[in-house]
Amino acid sequence: MAISNISGSADANLVSAATKAAKANVPKDLSGVHERISGAYAKEAKARGEMWGKAIKVVSDIGADLIKSAKQDSKPEWNNDAIKDFDSKYTSGVNPDNTSGMVKARNPKTGEIEDVPAEQRFTYFDNNGNEKAIKPMTTEDTLRDIRTQLTDLAWWKKNAINEGTGQPWTNEEKKKEKQRLKNKRDNIRQSNVDFGAFQETMKTKLAEDNINTSASGMYNAEGMLFAQAMLANGDPVAQKDPNLAQYDGGRAVQGYDDEGNMIFTYVNKDGVPFKNKDGQNMTIGKGDLDSLFIPKSPKREVMDVLIDPKLIRNNYEYGFGNFENEINRSVDSQITDKNTFLDIAFYHSSNTKGSLADSLNGIEYGEGGFTSAKETPMFTMFMDALDGISAEERNELDTGTDGKLTEDDWNTQENLDKLIKNALSGENIELGKSLLKEFYKLEAKTHYDDAVTANADNSIDNIGG
Repeated sequence: MAISNISGSADANLVSAATKAAKANVPKDLSGVHERISGAYAKEAKARGEMWGKAIKVVSDIGADLIKSAKQDSKPEWNNDAIKDFDSKYTSGVNPDNTSGMVKARNPKTGEIEDVPAEQRFTYFDNNGNEKAIKPMTTEDTLRDIRTQLTDLAWWKKNAINEGTGQPWTNEEKKKEKQRLKNKRDNIRQSNVDFGAFQETMKTKLAEDNINTSASGMYNAEGMLFAQAMLANGDPVAQKDPNLAQYDGGRAVQGYDDEGNMIFTYVNKDGVPFKNKDGQNMTIGKGDLDSLFIPKSPKREVMDVLIDPKLIRNNYEYGFGNFENEINRSVDSQITDKNTFLDIAFYHSSNTKGSLADSLNGIEYGEGGFTSAKETPMFTMFMDALDGISAEERNELDTGTDGKLTEDDWNTQENLDKLIKNALSGENIELGKSLLKEFYKLEAKTHYDDAVTANADNSIDNIGG
């Protein structure tokens, strides 16, 4: 199981199928769902649960290593030895002036000049979508380079050439360039302050266990590995898990853009940048902490109340409809953004047998934390909804070559994986809320039925007494 299988993406047809399935009408009498678990999807659920369990194990181990690293004292300085291998004109051994095709580049390992794809150069995209080159340089070397450039612009250097025009600098050009370099110097110094705060915040959140590592890892495992590299302060990070073999020796490389913004790039052991889901280099700039992790939401406590067995037991006589209404109201008012949804969807409350994510993936937890891969009510409802898609809609959503959407289009673990992951991704917040509502209603109904049964038993005892 490669890590790409942990956080893959779905194609448009599967996304549509997942959306229609999750939004399909479900029985108002939720008690019937439990009776319908007759083994119809037992094989799919068991396979799905086993795959999910392995994936959760991988990301949990990454999270555990992260938390362990965050609790340790980090070394005071960033390891910039790797940067020294790069010529100032080259980034990851690739000339930043070229943007496509093959370019001449120095191999960081051998020092030999080779032909490599220009896409391997170090770049990042700013907030406006502009691609900018990054030079892997230490703060000290970058500031020294600025001092050299400012000296070259001194008034007594009459014949200094402006590389942009090929002519000697005019006084006005010198004035503007000096100001640009001074602004860049100020940005570099501020970037160092900002990143110091960034790293402390990251370490604190991890050390205090304020991160939902399951949600973070299932949808951005590479981001968590990047965080590992950041905490290693430039040192290569060893990965012993075979699923993470391509990340073995990966590291975070420090660099600056032409405006003095500090940017870190996640590279493999050969110095080639890893790519994100959009095909861009994996980079971290100021304020990007939320791109790495899903924080634990303070709304967990609110959601726990909806499925509190004691509260349900004390109020069951008013009917289950009141609990359903409160679940609908609370989910609509509390789940307002993607990160909140992801945390709640991957949160295993003590009042449930697992999280929404667990249940949709055929996982339940028993006493002592024992995990079983089985056909759960949510898995059954989801598969029933897939079966219930109309014939017309099925033909529109076909993922095969026959022009019809049949069970063959989703009964492979790969396609079912894509369907469920998309439903849990939080990209469609209304879809996510509809799933949470049904999950909480199923869990609350279990507690409600227990309360009714317990009261009936008490009544019989009282009559018998």
